[in-house]
Amino acid sequence: MKKKRTFIKWWGILFSSFLIAQVGIGNNTPNGVLDLTNSTSNSKTNPLVLPSMSGTNAEDHVVNPKSGKKVVAGSIFYDLTEKCLKVYDGTTWNCISVIPPIISTLDCASKTITGNLTESTAASGVSFKVPYTGGNGSSYSAQTISSTGVTGLTASLASGNFNSGNGNLTFTISGTPSTSGSANFNITVGGKSCTVSIPVSVAPTFALDCSNITVPNNVKANEQISGFVRIPYSNATSITYPVKSYTPLAASTSKGTLFLYHATGTLNKNGTFSVEIGGTPDKAGNAFFEIEIGGETCLINVPVSGPTAASVTTLNCSGRTTTGTLTESTTASSVSFNIPYTGGNGGAYNAQTIKSTGVTGLTASLTAGNIKSGNGSLTFTISGTPSASGNASFAISVGGKNCTVTIPVNQLTASVTNLNCSSRTLTGSLTEGTSSSGVSFKVPYVGGNGGTYNAQTISSTEVTGLTASLTAGNVNSGNGNLTFTISGTPSGSGNANFKINIGGKSCSVSIPVTSSISLNCSKIINIVDLTEGVKDDTSSFTIPYTGGNGKTYKAQTVNSTSVTGLTASLKAGTFSSGNGNLTFTISGTPNAAGNAIFNINIEGKTCSVSLPVKSKSIRGLYVGNAKNFNYNTPMRSLMSDEEKAQYPVSNTKTSLLSFWGGKAEFAIAARYHTKLASVTDPTKYVYSSYRFTGKIDKYKLTLRDTSHNLNDYGISVTNTTPGRPIDEAKLTITVSNYTKFKNKVGLNGEIILSGKINQYDDSSGIARETETTVYIRLEEVHFRP
Repeated sequence: MKKKRTFIKWWGILFSSFLIAQVGIGNNTPNGVLDLTNSTSNSKTNPLVLPSMSGTNAEDHVVNPKSGKKVVAGSIFYDLTEKCLKVYDGTTWNCISVIPPIISTLDCASKTITGNLTESTAASGVSFKVPYTGGNGSSYSAQTISSTGVTGLTASLASGNFNSGNGNLTFTISGTPSTSGSANFNITVGGKSCTVSIPVSVAPTFALDCSNITVPNNVKANEQISGFVRIPYSNATSITYPVKSYTPLAASTSKGTLFLYHATGTLNKNGTFSVEIGGTPDKAGNAFFEIEIGGETCLINVPVSGPTAASVTTLNCSGRTTTGTLTESTTASSVSFNIPYTGGNGGAYNAQTIKSTGVTGLTASLTAGNIKSGNGSLTFTISGTPSASGNASFAISVGGKNCTVTIPVNQLTASVTNLNCSSRTLTGSLTEGTSSSGVSFKVPYVGGNGGTYNAQTISSTEVTGLTASLTAGNVNSGNGNLTFTISGTPSGSGNANFKINIGGKSCSVSIPVTSSISLNCSKIINIVDLTEGVKDDTSSFTIPYTGGNGKTYKAQTVNSTSVTGLTASLKAGTFSSGNGNLTFTISGTPNAAGNAIFNINIEGKTCSVSLPVKSKSIRGLYVGNAKNFNYNTPMRSLMSDEEKAQYPVSNTKTSLLSFWGGKAEFAIAARYHTKLASVTDPTKYVYSSYRFTGKIDKYKLTLRDTSHNLNDYGISVTNTTPGRPIDEAKLTITVSNYTKFKNKVGLNGEIILSGKINQYDDSSGIARETETTVYIRLEEVHFRP
């Protein structure tokens, strides 16, 4: 607490305070708040003794007796240490000296200074002493003095007492000098004055001590380093630096992955700046780095010595592990092996390449590095193309130990880009039931790799019983052919299929197998009566064959060509063992006259069947339907009673004649066929074929029309071949009134023929001859313009 000293007569203050006393001590009529009267009878008076306290800052121990806390203004006590009355003014304790402080001289020129002042640097531990003489032992008050010249400083003197004689006054300096120069303090104390000048130095600049940098010892090539580079510095004042990494300068003779690194921070005063060093130098030499902090730059040299040579206790080639595989004539790709070792010393080893023996053409490469301290493994990468299959050996020497690694090289498996079964070529031929001899086929391929393929045998499908065999070998490097030899006996005709799989490609080869059946196309039997525009369902033809094998054949239908509209149908059946016949039934309506051609293919054997189709007349009558052949009395007389019962009249329907009008002729058919339901089994049918011979002596054509007399049409009929055999008989119809008749349709009538007719039953071989009359009912008689 600051203290003030006031030099006045103490008794003046003391007694003036009692002018209005109300309490008397030694009298009953106080003349003030407190009136003290000497009670002694002699001429001497007794003093007033005030409370006293000693020690540094004795006033701190004076308390209010009522509250025990802070005293009130006007409180007074005697300071035994400072030897003065102290009065509290409500803020400060003031020392009332009875004797004013007096000195004879104050010698500022002889001041002594403790500490130094530097511009812009806060004073710390700086003071000065001013000697004096002739002190009277009285007290002096505390004081503070601001500097002039160099401003920003304060000299503080604590209150105290002069010595009785000579002594020193100590002033403590605080604050921050604004610049360099002299800071002046004007001192006045004990009635004397003088000026003290304190020098203020120029502020020193920040500096890095590049000559005393320390770097880690024993930095070795190919060995990882972890440590610090330390740079002394001085006179730092809040110098900040950012995070930064440094790499070796271009002039460095050792680099590798070395680096320096520091995080962000601030430097103050003096100290050591630490920079982390790490990485692995690549060789012996010097790694140079340049560091800049606070505008100061240092060149750092990190010496790198040669690496420690690798050393191991054991090198275990037999325990090697391999990644990838090797194949003859194929360039190695991603193939390597690891060799384990024990007792490594952490030393460095050089890169090396080792050529293979045994199977040549390969190289094992080891990249330079350091072995581990203890156990580890070394990785060798294999490159090149092995010359053959077998074992490739590599002689390994690392860390003072030797061993041999053996790597297997696989045989090159055949591979092709494409296998073209559709372009196969065939030597020889195959026939069902006949053992194969001298039969083979070749399958071309492209993109062969020269690899090896194994022998293989492939059984046939569809037509079984055959085997295609391929001898082991190598595909060409490029294009070539694979030859398969066929053995065995085909079980049937058709296609013998072989599924080929080689060189990573597959395809199917189909080899035809010829049937043993032989068709006799020159002896085809036709039973036909085909007419242009007339529907037919009774004609047929039969093809004889030899070499039947007793196997089944499928049903088939063959459409006619040239004259179209007809279909020849063969029902499924079984070949005879030996010779036999195949019968095709004709159906449909021929679209024109000419030859209806059917191209037949049975078991790979073919025949071309040509059937004649007769033409209609250009103009004249034609019958759309001639049916209900009625041999009512005369024809049935040719039949036995058994036949009459079996074949009722109502079941007999046929077209016996072909009619052509105009100036063309009626040709009487010499053969007809019947299809009759069996009396004993209605679900079955009996087929009969009859031939007629004989002569037609009489004929009669009647046509009926309910609205016209047929003579109006000028129709007349003549027999151009009277007395000729039935298969040669011809009738001619002449229409003279063409204009009137050309649009007439829907006539009906009948033809009556009489004469001797011989009937021959092809089924039973029975021949009969009778005099008979044949009635043919005609429906849908039309005129063709």
